Amino acid sequence: MKRRTLLVAAGSLAASFAGCSEQSGSAAVPGGTDATGTAGSATDATGTPTDGTGSPAESGPSPTPATDTARPTATPPPCDADHPFLTAADGFSVGTYADAEDLGGGPFSPGPDPGPRMLATYRGTLYATIPEQDRVVALPEDGGSAADIVTVNPDSLSKPHGIAFHDDRLYLATEGAVVRYRMDGLEATDREVLVDDVPVGVYHWTRSLAIHDGRIYLSAGNCPSGSCSGGDDDYLAAVTAFDLDGSNRTTYATGLRNAVGIEWHDGKLFATDNGIDDLGPDLPPDEINVVEEGRDYGFPDCYGDNVPVDDESGDCEGRATPAVELQAHVAPLGFDFATADALPDSHRGDMYVALHGSWTREDPVGYEVIRVPYDGSFGDPTTFVTGWMPEDGTNEDARGRPADVCVADTGEMYVSDDLSGTIYRVCHSR
Repeated sequence: MKRRTLLVAAGSLAASFAGCSEQSGSAAVPGGTDATGTAGSATDATGTPTDGTGSPAESGPSPTPATDTARPTATPPPCDADHPFLTAADGFSVGTYADAEDLGGGPFSPGPDPGPRMLATYRGTLYATIPEQDRVVALPEDGGSAADIVTVNPDSLSKPHGIAFHDDRLYLATEGAVVRYRMDGLEATDREVLVDDVPVGVYHWTRSLAIHDGRIYLSAGNCPSGSCSGGDDDYLAAVTAFDLDGSNRTTYATGLRNAVGIEWHDGKLFATDNGIDDLGPDLPPDEINVVEEGRDYGFPDCYGDNVPVDDESGDCEGRATPAVELQAHVAPLGFDFATADALPDSHRGDMYVALHGSWTREDPVGYEVIRVPYDGSFGDPTTFVTGWMPEDGTNEDARGRPADVCVADTGEMYVSDDLSGTIYRVCHSR
């Protein structure tokens, strides 16, 4: 990501967000996969570089608005919104917060997984990465203007995915790099490349990150033989940690096939993980893990409760086991813990996970947001938002694929959908 032609303009949500990667160093507004990620290409149609860094940073003009045209409006739904096909758990309502039509065809447009992926917040503003369009988008307050674009020219990013804010800096994990900007109000400046040696390829290209206690934690999925190029393979199927300037790199944990969701909470690092595809429709379980330093989480030899993948697998004894086992192939991606006081006591503190949905299974599974009770240990998952997959539908019938979850201090939940290009809002009917 480079500084040239940086376009920055954003309104701020009235709510201050609790999760979604906003770090303690970022102030709120005063007063106020499976497989998913498996089908990207190393370069896009515009010739975007595959190393994730683009060409060297260039000085340029002051930031200018993303567009000179009149901005369409995106009206957020009331809490009693009645979505045409999505339903939420009792006491909650779901509606569309932003979609392609609301945004005048702009950065979200329908197609195969082109839309918003990971969500983060900065000073009360909700941001989303859109890897397939090489964009980062800020959503406006109350839908009063279009989603204003925070982006750089298409040739300067390669699939920005992971996003976090810390001490007034924006951190992005692209396909092959970690870069950061200094945030000056709503302007992103002073681009720095912190890491530039992550392998790139067509398989599990997503990179996710979290920041905790002065360290960056980067998750990268595996690359089967020959499907990735360049870089250091030690990043793959692992969580790697380094200082905020990219130095002092260490391997934090290994054996994680494709941990797309990663977040610190309650002093622990949590991650989702997507199991391998070729053990049948019901194996192996997808996972939610509490990731501990120095542990091996099994891939490629073991899954679940230390079960060998095949007769040629290595010894599984002593490998870390998942905190929660999920149905095979549901594809858990992003998640958030709901700490908002505005939520009912029965839901506060729980984990909400986007299940992106199966893509090879004959009978589809996933395609929903689940709630996993958490009070220091996990309870049994239950469905929280559903309807992306029609009853008796096939994978081709999916109306969307939830990718990430962000819970605001007001108790409202935002869910990204990278298939339909939509961000939904779920709220408690108070």
